[in-house]
Amino acid sequence: MSSPAAVDIARITIDTSRETQLILMLLASFLITFLATRFWVRMQRSGPAWWPKSLTTGDTHVHHLVPGIFLVLISGFLGIATHPGSPGTQLIAIAFGAGAALTLDKYALWLHLDDVYWAEEGRQSVDVIVVALFFGLFVLIGSSPFGAGNGGGGWVVFAAVLVDVVGVILSALKGKGYMAGFGIFIPGVGLIGGFRAARPGSWWANRFYDKHPDRLEKGRRRFSRWSARRTRWWDLVGGQHGEKPGDD
Repeated sequence: MSSPAAVDIARITIDTSRETQLILMLLASFLITFLATRFWVRMQRSGPAWWPKSLTTGDTHVHHLVPGIFLVLISGFLGIATHPGSPGTQLIAIAFGAGAALTLDKYALWLHLDDVYWAEEGRQSVDVIVVALFFGLFVLIGSSPFGAGNGGGGWVVFAAVLVDVVGVILSALKGKGYMAGFGIFIPGVGLIGGFRAARPGSWWANRFYDKHPDRLEKGRRRFSRWSARRTRWWDLVGGQHGEKPGDD
């Protein structure tokens, strides 16, 4: 007899456990809040004149990370200190996801301690949102860090994990943050980043490319292509950065 926590449809096992439902609600709340927030601030920036402007109290501009922080703190505390049943747990998951999105959407601001929301540095907020979203998806599908626990002999697993760890470290040293992060959950991705040319300005490039200008140039060309694609994608989602400042 099949487990009540899973439904088998056409040989595809769909996990319907309570934990999975909560993660789905959290991720959905996170994504919807981020998209809604970006739509709102883009309308404030270049929309019609009647669109509501930023929230202020006196001369103080209240950034949307402020309610985000409170949502994360309150929902996190309630989730730990209480054991609510349905629908309390679902509401906490939704509140936490919304608060996390509002807070991380201002990541560049609390990293630089400056209002760089629409500056070039503001794209770092979208970077973090994407990383957080993929991290949640990996948790949702039950991916184990470095593939640990996926079966196989002890030495085989140890060797595979060791290779993945080396690849992740190399990717990080070469300035390839995305490949290092994804390599933690997807075997082989870290190695791909580890074998490719380092990003200009990374620890690896500064340490080893002084006497290899050809490798430095190769890394610069690849980074330039990736940066151009990233700029197009991120600006499509989050609005164009690097121009005039806007209300948020």
